[in-house]
Amino acid sequence: MLTTILIAIGLVLGIPLAILALFIFSPIRAGATGYYRENDYSISGFARGCAGLCGIICDIDKKGIQLRVVIGRWTAWHPREKPPSATAAPEKDTSPEPKRDRPEKKSHPTAKPSYWSRLQALHTKVEQYLKDARPILTRFVKRLSKTIAFQHLELNLELGADDPALTGRLFGYIEAFKRIFGKRIHISITPDFLQPRFAGSGSLRLSIYLHRLIFAALALAVRGGLWRTKIWWTERKNRRKVGTAQGPSPTMIL
Repeated sequence: MLTTILIAIGLVLGIPLAILALFIFSPIRAGATGYYRENDYSISGFARGCAGLCGIICDIDKKGIQLRVVIGRWTAWHPREKPPSATAAPEKDTSPEPKRDRPEKKSHPTAKPSYWSRLQALHTKVEQYLKDARPILTRFVKRLSKTIAFQHLELNLELGADDPALTGRLFGYIEAFKRIFGKRIHISITPDFLQPRFAGSGSLRLSIYLHRLIFAALALAVRGGLWRTKIWWTERKNRRKVGTAQGPSPTMIL
């Protein structure tokens, strides 16, 4: 009996934890495909996690944006289309409103500092913080760059300019730089020397490592918290030194 209860508890707790671990430690595959040709376009993007078991697909075209959540090949959820409203909205009065004389604001000797002065003080404070926190932010950016792995990029372009000589130069420049991009980037260009033209299609593939992103965020929070605590402790010690140097207040002596 006890063994059965333990097995049931293990299944109840183990299955959600296994799904969560699969979602965190397996990379999220993301990408997009699309084309553009003579004012006609279509873009389809996706992001799939849990080894491709679930994900989000977004399609963009002239009809609008279609979003759906999928599990495997089946659509689990998609937003419902709102029916058109039967009653028309009342027409707004577009006649200009009469101008009203606003009372002039009188300056007060104890008025608060202006918005510009407060903005300058905030900018100085943020600039000082960024200068002190530069090593922490640099480390965070390095960790953040490792969360996204570039897999593949393919572009098939049809390019034409007003001047055929300019079209030839652009084609030559892109062909010369194609070899620098590497094997993961494939660019194909078809020049059009007869008319101005821009059309093409392409695809992009990325891998996002969620556990690296979580680790980078936690490391930033810990290092930032320790740095802020150090600043608070230094300011507290300085205030104590200033209070000790000024001596006790008259009320305390009495």
